[in-house]
Amino acid sequence: MTSSSRARSWILRTALAVVTILLVGIIGFVLFLGFVPAGSRLAGNLISSAISSPDQSISVSAPQGLLTGHLKIDRIALSDRNGVYAEASNILVDWSPLSLLRRTFHADRIEIAELKAIRPPVPAQQQPATSSGNSGFSLPVAIEIDRFALPDIELEPAITGRRFELAAEGAANATGERVALQLAARRKDVPNALAKTDLVFAPQQNELKLQALVSEPQGGLLARLLHLPGAPSLALALDGQGPLSNWSGQLRGTVDNKPVISIDGRHELSAQGVHQLQIHGGGQLSELLPPAFRPLFIGRTDVNLGALISQSGRIEIKKGELATGSMKVQASGALDPSGDNSLTGSATATNGSINLEWPMQPQAARFAIDNLNFTLTGPAEGSRFNATAALKSINAAGASLAQVRLQAESEDLNLVEQSGSVRTRLSIAQADFENPDLDRLVQGPIRLDAPIRLAPPAIGLDASTFESGKASGTISGAFNTAKQSVTGNIRISLNPTGLPSAAARYFDDGIGVEGYVDGVIGGRISLENLVVKSSTIEGHGNVLWDGTKLNAHLAGRVPEIGRFQPDAKGAAGYDVVLDGPLNAIGVKAVVNSAEARYSGRTLEAVSARFDGTVGTSSIGGMALISGRVDGKPLKLDTEVRRENGTIRLPRLALDAGANRLSGNLAFSPDFLPQGQLAFDWPDIGLLASLAGQQAGGDLRGSLSLGQSNGKISATINATGQSVSYGTTVIEGPALNITSKDLLGLSVDGVIRAAKLNAGGQVLADTALTLADRSGILGFNLASRYSDAPLVMTGTFDRSHPDGMTLALDRLEAKPSGLNLALANPARVTISDGVANLGSIVLNAGGGRLVIEGSAGPQLNMALRLSDLPAAIGDEFRPGLGAEGMIGGAVTVSGAASSPVIRYSLGWQNAQIAETKARGIGALSISSRGRFQNGTLTLEQTTLTGRDGLSINAGGTVGTTTPQSLDIRANLVSVPASLANAFVADLDARGQLTGTVTISGSISAPEAAFQAKLANASVAQTRAAKIDRIDSDLSGRFSGNSVTIDRLSVTGEQGLSAEASGTIAVSNGNALGLQAKLNAIPASLLNALRPDIGAEGVLSGTINASGSLSTPAAVFEMAVKDLTLKQTRDAGMTPLGVTASGRLENQILNLSNVSLTGANGLSLTASGTAALAGDKALNMTANIANLSLSLADVLRPGLQAGGLLNGSITLSGRTDAPAVQYQLQGSDLAIAQSRQTGVRDMTLRATGSFENGTLTLGDTSLTDPSGLSVNAKGRVVVTGTQGPAIDVNASIAALPAALANAFAPGLDAGGIISGTVSSTGTPEAPIANFKLRWADVATAQTRTAGLAGLNLDADGRLAEGMLSLNDVQLTGPQGLSASAKGTIGLAGERPLDLTAQLAALPASLANAFLPGVQASGLVSGSANIAGTVASPSVRYDVQWADGAIRRQGDAAVGPLNLRAEGSFSNNRLTLGTTRLTGPSGLSVTASGDVSLPQGGQGAPALNLNADINALPANLANAFVPNLGASGIISGKVSALGNGGMGARFNLAWNDASLAQTRSAGLQGFRITTDGTFADNRLNFQTTLGGAGGLNLSGGGSVGLAGAKPLDLRFQGRLPFGLLASQLSAQGFVPEGTGTINVSVSGTASAPQITGNASTSGARLIDVRRNLALNNINAQVNFNRDRAEIATISASLSTGGTISAQGSVGLTDGFSADLRIALNNATYVDGTLFNATANGNLTVTGPLLQNPSLGGTVTLTRANITVPAKLPASLAEINVKHRNTPPDVRALLAALAPKGGEGTKSNLSLDLVLNAPNGIFVRGRGIDAELGGNLTIRGSASDPVVAGGFEMRRGRIVILSKRLDFTSGKITFGGSLIPVLDMAAETSSNQTTITITVTGVANDPDIAFTSSPSLPQDEVLARLIFGQSMSRLSALQIAQLADAVSQLAGGGDSSLFQTLRGKLGVDDLDLKTDDNGQTSVSLGRRLNDKTYFQVEQGGSSGAKASINLDVGRGVKLKGSAGSGGGSAGIFYEKEY
Repeated sequence: MTSSSRARSWILRTALAVVTILLVGIIGFVLFLGFVPAGSRLAGNLISSAISSPDQSISVSAPQGLLTGHLKIDRIALSDRNGVYAEASNILVDWSPLSLLRRTFHADRIEIAELKAIRPPVPAQQQPATSSGNSGFSLPVAIEIDRFALPDIELEPAITGRRFELAAEGAANATGERVALQLAARRKDVPNALAKTDLVFAPQQNELKLQALVSEPQGGLLARLLHLPGAPSLALALDGQGPLSNWSGQLRGTVDNKPVISIDGRHELSAQGVHQLQIHGGGQLSELLPPAFRPLFIGRTDVNLGALISQSGRIEIKKGELATGSMKVQASGALDPSGDNSLTGSATATNGSINLEWPMQPQAARFAIDNLNFTLTGPAEGSRFNATAALKSINAAGASLAQVRLQAESEDLNLVEQSGSVRTRLSIAQADFENPDLDRLVQGPIRLDAPIRLAPPAIGLDASTFESGKASGTISGAFNTAKQSVTGNIRISLNPTGLPSAAARYFDDGIGVEGYVDGVIGGRISLENLVVKSSTIEGHGNVLWDGTKLNAHLAGRVPEIGRFQPDAKGAAGYDVVLDGPLNAIGVKAVVNSAEARYSGRTLEAVSARFDGTVGTSSIGGMALISGRVDGKPLKLDTEVRRENGTIRLPRLALDAGANRLSGNLAFSPDFLPQGQLAFDWPDIGLLASLAGQQAGGDLRGSLSLGQSNGKISATINATGQSVSYGTTVIEGPALNITSKDLLGLSVDGVIRAAKLNAGGQVLADTALTLADRSGILGFNLASRYSDAPLVMTGTFDRSHPDGMTLALDRLEAKPSGLNLALANPARVTISDGVANLGSIVLNAGGGRLVIEGSAGPQLNMALRLSDLPAAIGDEFRPGLGAEGMIGGAVTVSGAASSPVIRYSLGWQNAQIAETKARGIGALSISSRGRFQNGTLTLEQTTLTGRDGLSINAGGTVGTTTPQSLDIRANLVSVPASLANAFVADLDARGQLTGTVTISGSISAPEAAFQAKLANASVAQTRAAKIDRIDSDLSGRFSGNSVTIDRLSVTGEQGLSAEASGTIAVSNGNALGLQAKLNAIPASLLNALRPDIGAEGVLSGTINASGSLSTPAAVFEMAVKDLTLKQTRDAGMTPLGVTASGRLENQILNLSNVSLTGANGLSLTASGTAALAGDKALNMTANIANLSLSLADVLRPGLQAGGLLNGSITLSGRTDAPAVQYQLQGSDLAIAQSRQTGVRDMTLRATGSFENGTLTLGDTSLTDPSGLSVNAKGRVVVTGTQGPAIDVNASIAALPAALANAFAPGLDAGGIISGTVSSTGTPEAPIANFKLRWADVATAQTRTAGLAGLNLDADGRLAEGMLSLNDVQLTGPQGLSASAKGTIGLAGERPLDLTAQLAALPASLANAFLPGVQASGLVSGSANIAGTVASPSVRYDVQWADGAIRRQGDAAVGPLNLRAEGSFSNNRLTLGTTRLTGPSGLSVTASGDVSLPQGGQGAPALNLNADINALPANLANAFVPNLGASGIISGKVSALGNGGMGARFNLAWNDASLAQTRSAGLQGFRITTDGTFADNRLNFQTTLGGAGGLNLSGGGSVGLAGAKPLDLRFQGRLPFGLLASQLSAQGFVPEGTGTINVSVSGTASAPQITGNASTSGARLIDVRRNLALNNINAQVNFNRDRAEIATISASLSTGGTISAQGSVGLTDGFSADLRIALNNATYVDGTLFNATANGNLTVTGPLLQNPSLGGTVTLTRANITVPAKLPASLAEINVKHRNTPPDVRALLAALAPKGGEGTKSNLSLDLVLNAPNGIFVRGRGIDAELGGNLTIRGSASDPVVAGGFEMRRGRIVILSKRLDFTSGKITFGGSLIPVLDMAAETSSNQTTITITVTGVANDPDIAFTSSPSLPQDEVLARLIFGQSMSRLSALQIAQLADAVSQLAGGGDSSLFQTLRGKLGVDDLDLKTDDNGQTSVSLGRRLNDKTYFQVEQGGSSGAKASINLDVGRGVKLKGSAGSGGGSAGIFYEKEY
């Protein structure tokens, strides 16, 4: 044996030995585990460890008999983080261990005696790593279980909601080629609740069997697991078996015994190994799904799927459809992992969005999906992929996302290698997060663009971008799935408004962060090249963490420290190095600033350094701060040591300018201080500024601190001149305090202050003395407060071992004059840390404040307020002016560290000075809530006031970080009238309601608001006829921005507008608003100019951006159909206006402004105007065919015509524009120019305005007739030379009629010519004029019959004086008037005028008194001197041969008047004043009248007048239609007291007026006498006359102040006096009334008492054919109300009517009347008669929309369908042409008179019942109807609902009678009935329908047929039963007669004419079915006998006679060629 063979043999033996040893070891180990108890326990532990995970653990007890074949395990428990959630007990397994040798686990029996599921497991925190290996299923061994049993299964309520007990058994077989399962389960308590499964899957044997059944009653296990509502009964059955290659199955199911699912499936396997799968069916699948998934399957669900699956993995979907009530899912095409792909799929919502709720913790995720789409095409190595998803919203994990769009696409996707590039895009329109910080930072819209590279094992991102409202950034990098490493660059940009408010307030622009990340998940990580950029802080550096040690170096600068401290300014740099482990890290930090300002101080060369070590339990290092403050040195040098819990500052030195502090300090572990400090602070303000405080003053002294046995001793000595802090100032402070136990309040000393001012509350001469006497600390505070002594004394007793006592013996003060005092001495005991307050009672004014309870670790305190005057608040807020009383209670409970404060407070009749000044009434305020755990809870806070004001609020306010807010305020009712207190003349109306929800924090509040303003209006909108405006507003406030989600405004006249957007309230006040004006009525302009009557609709858009200070906007506006009242009056068509442009950088750019109209009207403008900066202006306006009829807008009635063309250019600056204009006018004319023949005028005007000067270029107005007006010159408005005027004008042939355009009614005529030149300035103009007016004519001269007048005027205006050199008026017959002199126009305005009149016709007065005709001549003179303010006039005027008359009346004349007198010094002196006339007429007057100075007071009268035989008809000349007659005589004399007063005694004999005479009344005699003095009229009057008129009375009437009344009247009043007034309305009154009333009160509020009555009166309504007879009434007047005791009357047509109630006599005449109808019958005489019963009410103000309501029942009614008038009696339409004046006057008198009336409209709420008895008759119609209807709305616009339905009816056409099949009577806007009836019959297979429709007084009767025929053909077949073509001439005539009858043609038909000619009563033609015609004649021999003869037809001749015996009995007999007949008949109509 060679050495090599020996070696091989040795190796072989060695290996064999090793294998043998290993095998023996393994066998031994197996036997140890299987048979030794210790081994069994080890096996259990190993199994438990192997199959457990960090989140799930499985505990297995020690198995027994592991390898014996009889395995037993006592317990298996499944646990998670929260403990055991399931367990199994007593597990028995009878199995064969040897079967494992053939790789088979075979068990005869497996039994689990008890299986319990306690609760669902907690979800795992970590997801197990997924393997990248093959995921195919394979078993390591085959499994054969002959039987398994679970006899006791318990499911606890935590799983299913209730406890279930189950039992299950079965068998299982799972080998590599076959899987089989048999399972049967049942509920123990409900035997019929069971589940069975029989499953066999053997692909090799081509076998598949699926059979399953589940059935359970209501409340079953499966229904609960599925969370089905109501847990209904369920039954599901799956049945499918057969060869796998041709298998089919079906699934059926019911819920509550109702089928809900039916699905069939089929599987076929071809020879090529292709699987074909088909599934189809559906049902109400939502009934089987949990609520979360039900929205996906609402309605019916249909499934249709057909697919092919090849062995290569290719899946081809032939048809894939899933349709539900909410979505439709479709898929088609092929998916081939190694070939070509053509797969498409989509899911689309069909009814809104697809709502999907996915269960998650802590709350479910909700998705609203609009659609999903997917496409995959191309080869597997380079596929094209595109997927999109559109979601309406996503709500998950505290996020709410809206309008989510996701897209992923790839052009090179390799399915084989799973590589390629995918471009993903995500957009989110709106995002909201529950986390306020995240919500603030990430705001919509959000856009994510992420290019993904797939190159296994790496996944890369190429410059992925993220954009949102507040944050954006880019990420580039890669993730290695094999190494679990991450590398990449990060760049982020943040908007500071997205940061938490605590940080955001330091930034005002963007923040940039970038760096490089390199790390391994779970290991080392570094952040390199970190850079932070912002205007607030800049930095750079590197950070490395290697798992145990931190190494970082950060440096940078703060450009402006003022961002962190408002009163600081400057820059600072920093450098920080950290190195070492976290428990002892080395720190070197430096902060420096070269120059800065802080609290008004200048800091220079400031440096702060720290060098040391910081650990968890120790600190050591040196700290040094150095620099200069305001040039003064600053240095703080100290050493910091912390050892054994004690902190020491062994050396402490501070030098700040002149301020010094030195000493040492040490702090024990209990933080008790010890040390010595000396201070000298002459400038406290310097030290305070370094601490960021605003303080000042000086203080010097020393402080000595010591500590022993836990006590602190201290000695403080300090003085100063003053010390201030904020608003608190202490003058003359002095402290001298010594304490042995500072914390124990063992103190002696005095604290003084000369003056203490804290927030305006001043204490003077204050001294607080403290004295310690054997443990009792006494204190005595003496001071002055509110100018009154303030005293408080007491003691603090610490001597008792059980506790301490604070005794408050005295407290007195007088704030705001209110006495405040301690009612009784108070004692507060303190024991064991508890202070017992006892009862502390303070009297305050008339109220009381009580404090009770105890305070300590646990609080139990109460504060009660009662009737505490709110005026006490003025002490804390001077000028507050608070009123009202405050009351309530406050309680404090809970732990002192976390007190609970509850309060309930109220302020009644609350007012402050501001609310009183604005007229806001008293308010009522109450609040209830609590404060607990740092949170203030407002349980209920309400504010109420007048006009329904009601606001309540509730919520919480956090007072600790983060100071969160959660408040909801409800605006229950806020009257818009509140705004009237702040805006004058607003007169706002309406009601505001809504809610405001406030969240966030106090430093960063957020709010959401919703508000509605209903029925709103203001005075201006109502003036525009828009009485109602409604508005909805919703939005939110967040991140210092107000977001308006929706603002909509709607109103009358189509008003509609909406807006949305944001407004930032900080950081530049950014704007982002969008407004859409849908329809804004142009009538709103009428609020500003009520006279323009604007109509039209404004619409457009405005998009605003920028900021509030520099806004930018883009606008497009349009006004459609714009008209004004004036344009409509001018006949102009509607105009269109458009405007578009933008405002940006304070430059207004008008792209286009255009106004267009008919006939080519065009006005356009464009250009730019800078509103700031250089204010450059560049605009051009072009005018084309601008109709001058627009001038009628400014001057209605001008009737301007012509066209204006030209251009206007604006340049220069907006504050100094330069204007150039060129205008041409053609065919110009106005109404007056046309009247004068001046037309076709031409205007040319050029000029400019620049540098304050208006230059008139060529300005001329001409016409063909010779008219010429030229002007040129200049007007300097501003500048060094201005203002100045230099204009010359020449006038030739100017028609004076043109002036009529400016003075309507002047009616001027003639020609004006001359020259006018003007110079000077506007303040001192100089004008020379020389004008001639030839052929002067005006309306007044024409009325006076004057012609041929000429007026010449020559004068000058200069230096404020108008000089009339010569003014002459001349005319025919010696007419002459002249004037000359001067009139001052400035200063005292002196007068010096002389006027002469010669033969001036008195007829000139006729022009000023319309209808008056005066005649005669006036002559005389007048001299005027003095001043305009105090003129002096002497006059002497004579009127000779005068006469006055009214047109058509006899003249009163001749009259002669002589009047001479003077007026001076406010006194009119009557000289000779006498009027004489015919028949003894004589009126003389003398005396004087003194007018009061300044127009204040009454004039002093000293006049006397005698009147004799004055004709009353003289008044007719001044009062139209008065028609006065009679003679007036009497005296009027002054009272002689020098004041205003007169005595009168007058009599009017034979007095009458036109109205009294028209009423048939003879003349009256009226006498009156009385006095008038001191603004009071006292009189007594009697009135007597024919007809029984007799009234007397009198009293007094005040004419000033409240105008008091004291009057009494009584007498009889004949109603005939009212006849003329009522006749126009068709009323005729008869009878007499008596009155006896007294009137008191005032003119504005009269009080009337007394009564009025009548008996036997009558009122006839001629128009309505109605008369009320025997009217009896009794009315009592009760101050402001008339109470109707009774009014009753009988109707002439039958029945009665009565009324009771009352009517107010004040505003609106509020009524409350009740009217009863009793068988009231109304007959209109032509159309309608009815009898009714009912009760009606009239309520509300009679002048302001009263209401008429009630129920009326018609017992019987008849509606007659009338025949129309014959053509011979048609109404003649007469038109009057060239009507003479007297005929026009007569026509006007006969025309109905319209009254203005009021705008009141009668509201209706009536119910009209008529069960039956409504008859419609006429034109062959006889029908009865019944029903009911309601009448609502108003009398002017009634709304009638309901109607009367047909009960029975017929229509007779000739001899043809048809019954109505349907019918209805309704009412339209009027009360004329509207008919709608139909009758139907058949004739010769033709269905004929006759309809009667339309108003009852003119209905339409129509004929239709089926099949359709012409109406004449239909009528022929209806009457004669045959076609129209077969009718004879007589039949056609008879047909025409029927048509005439139906059309209402009266009795003038052909047949009626023949009847009249033949002298018979009846003439009729008939045609039988065979076409035979017969003629019959009939005549009534007397009232009871009728004889008729008939000839023709098949029956030959026949005579018949009818005899009416009576009572419905008739005898009839006939004889003829065919024989005779006779009979007795009885007839009765019903």
